[in-house]
Amino acid sequence: MNENTKEKLLSVICAVISIGAFLLLWWFVTHYTDLSKLLPDPVVVLKATFEYCIGVVGKYSLIIHMLSSLRRVLIGFCLGSLAGVILGLLMGRYLLARAIFNPIFRFIRPIPPIAWIPISIIWFGLGEEAKIFLIFLAAFANTTLNAMTGAMNNEV
Repeated sequence: MNENTKEKLLSVICAVISIGAFLLLWWFVTHYTDLSKLLPDPVVVLKATFEYCIGVVGKYSLIIHMLSSLRRVLIGFCLGSLAGVILGLLMGRYLLARAIFNPIFRFIRPIPPIAWIPISIIWFGLGEEAKIFLIFLAAFANTTLNAMTGAMNNEV
């Protein structure tokens, strides 16, 4: 076995031992102390987690909910990245574009996406569009800044 394989194997063994020790400690605490009044048994928690994963939550299963969230994230990220790359390259390559868009961008960029929640609700309501808009903003700001910096530093 080479050194890299040994390190990976040791890492996996340590992870299994530490998680097992944690679960064992949790089981002992819930069975032999008064904490069982406040803390459920790990077997009960794992069983409920498994049932939650394969069962229905609301109208759909957890997998459908995860795919719906993934769809939202992909749409917002792709649109935000595309817009950010386009604006960043324009601002990085053309002085006029930078003069026009940079003051607005510098004003909007430091605002965290979570601070846009009230505005997104007013503009888009509580539906999918508001969520996609917030993800768009998160991707847009960083992508624009990085594309602009890259275009400015790569004068051809």
